This record gives sequence, structure tokens and C-alpha cells, in this order.
Amino acid sequence: MDYINLFSDLGFNFKVDLKPKHVCIENNSALTDNLKESVFFYSSPNNTNTSFYLITTELDTNEFEEIRKYIWNKNDADLIFYYPIDDSKLEMFYAKYSPKIRIKESILDTFIISNNDLSKLEKIKHWQFDSGVFWLNYHSFIDRAKYKGIDKELVSTLKTLKEKLFNSLFSLITEESKCNEIVQALIDRTLYIKYLEDNHIINSHF
Repeated sequence: MDYINLFSDLGFNFKVDLKPKHVCIENNSALTDNLKESVFFYSSPNNTNTSFYLITTELDTNEFEEIRKYIWNKNDADLIFYYPIDDSKLEMFYAKYSPKIRIKESILDTFIISNNDLSKLEKIKHWQFDSGVFWLNYHSFIDRAKYKGIDKELVSTLKTLKEKLFNSLFSLITEESKCNEIVQALIDRTLYIKYLEDNHIINSHF
């Protein structure tokens, strides 16, 4: 699946949400040329610290280190998605980590597109970024992240809600994995409805 179809399926619009981004790497004209028409930028409109770069061209390790350093210096994004054209794997990196930290340690998640793992891809749907729910999906990462820009208070509130719902439902649904699944679905559905209301897609009488 190409990057346009993939991110369109996730709810992103390449005319509105994901916009082309010109990147100029000093003293590396070859890399600058390689990145032409291959970099897109998503700026979260709700200040939820979920802005990201999408890189869609093949890069070797040194080139990726260069673009990582560039984005870190720009300090305008929280994440980097790397998806070479027609690749089967989408990688998501934390952009706020210093370039001195190894690439492997900055990987937040990997999505195997060929497996069509819909439940995992749900975590990176457009509405998750705009609502801030995205970071709830990666709360274990937040616990060890040094960057303070992530809305930890929001994530903490959602974690508390999740625990309360779990405790309330566990007497009815004793299978832990099933109970967790239902609790997460309830939270996701509620926040998604709130997101639709805030963006005037539906009203409170829907």
C-alpha cells in the first residue's frame, strides 16, 4: 500500500492535514534532492503535542540520522513516521529524543502493513492525534520519556478513568483481556464522539 492510501485510510487529508514540507540539509545536497516531494508535515491544531513528519523516500542509516538531527533542531514535531514508497512497514519515532540516542531506542512503534493489523492501526487514526488520546496508547513510553511537552495530566486522567471502568466491569466480565478490550472501546468511542462534536461534525443530539 502506498503512503497516500495508507494515511488517507487513517483519516488524514493530503490537501488539508498532511502538507508538503521542504527540507534543506546543509552540506548535503544529495540528501536534500532525495527528500524533495517526499516529506510531509502534520501540525496538530489542538496543541496536543502530536505534530509529525512523514518521510516517504528510502534512506540509508546515515541519511536517516541526518534528517532526525534536522527535525530535532527544528523542534517543531513530536514524531517522525518513516514509510518508504510501497514499503510493508511503517515506523514511528519519537522526534524529541536527542540525535545522540540510538535510532532503535527512539522507535515508538512499528506497523506491519502487509498484515493488515487494523486494531493496531487504530492507535494512529487522525482523531487520536487531534484529541490527544494518542499518548494514552503509549503511556508506558511517557513514563520513561524526559520530554515534558506531552500532556501527562490528560494521560493520567484517562488512565485513572480506565482503571475505574475496569474495576466496575470486572465483576460482570471476568476475562481480563476481554474486559480491557471493552473498557478501551468505551473510552475510544466516547472521546471520538467528543472529537466529532468539537469539530462540529455532529451535535449533542446525534
